[in-house]
Amino acid sequence: MQHALQCMAATANTYPAPLMEPPQVKPLTAILAVAVFCLSTFAVVDDASAKYGGLYVSGGETAQALSTTAAKMTGFAAVAESGADDGDQSVVATLADDTVTLLGGGTYLVSFDITALVGTADIQVAFTLRNGTTAITGATCGLEAEAADVPTNASMTWIYRPTADAVLSVYTASESGTPNLTPVDAQLSVVRID
Repeated sequence: MQHALQCMAATANTYPAPLMEPPQVKPLTAILAVAVFCLSTFAVVDDASAKYGGLYVSGGETAQALSTTAAKMTGFAAVAESGADDGDQSVVATLADDTVTLLGGGTYLVSFDITALVGTADIQVAFTLRNGTTAITGATCGLEAEAADVPTNASMTWIYRPTADAVLSVYTASESGTPNLTPVDAQLSVVRID
């Protein structure tokens, strides 16, 4: 028994010592580090030169006749605040033609959300993000009208990486017939993330 204890003691002494002691972080230091990280993160997001812009309508009442052939959505009523207001022209929204222009290649986060009246029950309406007249593969969403007077919602979020200038717009079409689409509330927002 004594030999076993000596062996265990000898073995315990042969293990290597830890290479270094774990760092001792003082609570105040940790709090300050988190605060600096948060401030630097918000400084990037709230930077006056942020590249963003968009179009929207709130409380809209203007109807757009739809068909099975996709057409540009024209129900936007105003330009959202944008980086162009701060002199940055990389994302420019234009109400006159319902587009958001991206000046230069990069990575953009595009978001579209709509609450609309369709005017015909049980009909599906599709929305597609386009660069010019070319559909962006996968950037689609849709809604199905439950009744003529009940608002219905659709939304999409998309990461888009054009290699050159792009002119974004939303196109819409019905699955059948010619219903009227009335965007009650809608937003097309773009933020350059790289």
